[in-house]
Amino acid sequence: FNSEDIQIGESKYIKIFGKDIAVFRGEDGKVNAIDAFCPHLGANLGIGGKVKGNCVECPFHGWKFDGKGTCTSIPYTTSKIPNAANTNSWPVHEYADMICIFYHCEGEEPDYFPIPLPEIDNGSMARYHIWQSDLDMHIQDFAENAADYAHFNYVHDDLSIPFGAGLFYITHKVVWHSGTPSDSSQTRFSYFTDDTRVHCKFLFNIPLPQYVQPIVLFNGPSIVYFRFITPLGDILLLKTFQALGPLKVKVQDRIYADRLIPSFLVRFVVTQALHAFLDDVIIWENKSYSFRPCIVKGDGPMGKVRR
Repeated sequence: FNSEDIQIGESKYIKIFGKDIAVFRGEDGKVNAIDAFCPHLGANLGIGGKVKGNCVECPFHGWKFDGKGTCTSIPYTTSKIPNAANTNSWPVHEYADMICIFYHCEGEEPDYFPIPLPEIDNGSMARYHIWQSDLDMHIQDFAENAADYAHFNYVHDDLSIPFGAGLFYITHKVVWHSGTPSDSSQTRFSYFTDDTRVHCKFLFNIPLPQYVQPIVLFNGPSIVYFRFITPLGDILLLKTFQALGPLKVKVQDRIYADRLIPSFLVRFVVTQALHAFLDDVIIWENKSYSFRPCIVKGDGPMGKVRR
């Protein structure tokens, strides 16, 4: 979620991946995430909890917890703080105006971090709007979708412009890769390129000049970078998937662009990207999951994504 949502001295309650979490920013500016309910009598540390130094104080009895979940103070007792007073903490990584919380179903520590985006952290890119929506889909759907080559020319074959219907159509040539563009051994990552061509039916179906080249990079299943390379610079769309519960995902798009790119061009490109995504959503929200899909030649390496 957004960095500006948690200011220094604030504590908030969130529910993600089926867990109740209190997120707070200490006086050192660092964001922490611990289990929301106090192990004493269950008060919610994210609702009414007060940040004291780099700890959060329970609103019920004043117990304090640091960012590791350790209970550092019980103000009214003279006995040693028991281990049972400690609570669980969650790994947090903040970058690119985002607060990311790592979840592993078996409690393991992160074995990768998202690829840095210094152009956002240093402010060299202009920031545009944020789009978000809660959708009925699985967090895996979009990652698997990228390796499904065959669907692109059937689902994403039109432009989202008033006069485009029946006049233009789009063709795609998608190639999916494991790893990153600079390191194929990074198996927590994957990316695809899309040789997208716009054709006009009244110009003998000849493809128009290509001025935008997309590269789409997956940082695990939940953070995706859409980088649209243009002659004037890059447009960057950060798409995040936040698992709210079984088959319920909050999707959020953050838009950035090099400052030389006119805003109308930025909005046109991201509108087409959103249009294509929503075309997929209609299918995801109404399909079943195929545990043993009948894959044929030309479908793309969906099995590699699942592995």
